[in-house]
Amino acid sequence: MSEARQLQSHMQAAVLDMVRLYNLTLPTAENSYLYQSLNWTLFDTPLQGRLIRRRDISYVEVCALPLLSPLKSTCSIKKSLKSKGEKHYILSMTSTEIPGVDDLEHKYGIVRGELLHSGFLFIETDRPGVQEFLSMHHNRPNEDPPLKNGLSTIVQRLS
Repeated sequence: MSEARQLQSHMQAAVLDMVRLYNLTLPTAENSYLYQSLNWTLFDTPLQGRLIRRRDISYVEVCALPLLSPLKSTCSIKKSLKSKGEKHYILSMTSTEIPGVDDLEHKYGIVRGELLHSGFLFIETDRPGVQEFLSMHHNRPNEDPPLKNGLSTIVQRLS
């Protein structure tokens, strides 16, 4: 197992597999933080998919060190960053259909989930080596909970 895979399994144990399928843009000399890519990830679920089926997601990932100063917004984070002049780094993800990334539900029982609004914001603080970290995840699992109809089925079998 590669060092990257070992680190991945330690830091994100629920990620069974992750593949960058295509780089849309790569970092440049002018913006070494920018990249955009198409990715696919397979996630494990509690009890290794026995109660809740495993999920896979195909998505666009965008990383950037944006300049927010020209933006006009009422968002308090943008105002705060603009007024303090802090550096910040954004990683944003949203689901998309990718040609060639087939649905795995019929063959393997893996449900295609969706990232609706997901991402991370890293903000420089006034303390060297310390960053503020904000995370947001708005996901759609695309499957009914396992006990939605399960309790009525259990009661019917017992009677």
